[in-house]
Amino acid sequence: MTAVDLSNFFDTSGGLHALLLSWRDYSIAAGLLPGTHSHGAPRPPKPRKCPLLTAATPVKAAPHKAPGPIDNSGRNPDSCASQIELCNEVVSVANSAQARKRARQNDKRRVHNHSIRSRMRTMIKAFVKSAGAGDKDAATSAYRSAVAMIDKLAGKGLQHKNRAARLKSRLNNRLRGIG
Repeated sequence: MTAVDLSNFFDTSGGLHALLLSWRDYSIAAGLLPGTHSHGAPRPPKPRKCPLLTAATPVKAAPHKAPGPIDNSGRNPDSCASQIELCNEVVSVANSAQARKRARQNDKRRVHNHSIRSRMRTMIKAFVKSAGAGDKDAATSAYRSAVAMIDKLAGKGLQHKNRAARLKSRLNNRLRGIG
């Protein structure tokens, strides 16, 4: 640790506030506060280095499968949530066969649940469109199908029951307001 002249930092006329400020200035000058330079400016962030790409190890292409088809959700089914892309290499998080299978199942279930939720939102939009047009018969049939889908999702746990009730209430109020 370097020796710092304390006479410049302490001002006896300023009281406790000046003492605390001067302690901070002293600490910055002495290098006691981490994350700051001696002049008080924050340190620039260090460049992040990839542990896999060092000068000692040559970069080699990872063996990958041919890219699979893109499903309806716009994602490649080969890239599941159980994998981390680190330095352009895919690293699996799962450590056992059971965990890898569970990750595959979760990814399939996530894509399926996403499509069902999207279908519910589409049904709600169809109801809102028919209700906005003032067509009572079309709005009633769209309301019934939307409410059935909302109840189905709430029963499976894909939709919270309170949110399902709130959606149904709002749709019902809009249906009654068509007149």
